[in-house]
Amino acid sequence: MKRLLFDTNILLDAFFRWREPAFEKEHKAAVALLDAVSQGKAIGLITPATMATVVHYLQRLETTIGAEQVARVVERLVEMMEWAPMLPEHFLGALRSPIKDIEDAAQYLAAKSAGRLDGIVSRDKHFKGKVPQVYTAAQALRSIKK
Repeated sequence: MKRLLFDTNILLDAFFRWREPAFEKEHKAAVALLDAVSQGKAIGLITPATMATVVHYLQRLETTIGAEQVARVVERLVEMMEWAPMLPEHFLGALRSPIKDIEDAAQYLAAKSAGRLDGIVSRDKHFKGKVPQVYTAAQALRSIKK
């Protein structure tokens, strides 16, 4: 079973339908990938930094969807995902990483130190060529169905 680090943008794609029609495919793929994780077809891994960002955006929706729905989404994510703790050494290592975004580099290092990592699911281009395997949500979905 693949163990995949979810970048923040993939979770935001799943929870929010962006106004641009071009993101509809990304939304559907991200939702399907989270469904696959919830069904035990893959292991999803997140960091506290990703969760904090997702919670921030979900709380902005409280007036639209309600605090109870936000709480359910947060609880479900906490239950279904594995967590990669972020430590000071991950940030220090990120400063020397070929990944130029320090937060992303720290998350990658945290995920690597938390056990086997089969890839990162992200729309960000700066991971390509810097880590062993980067998937879009659609690519990750196809890879776990093999």
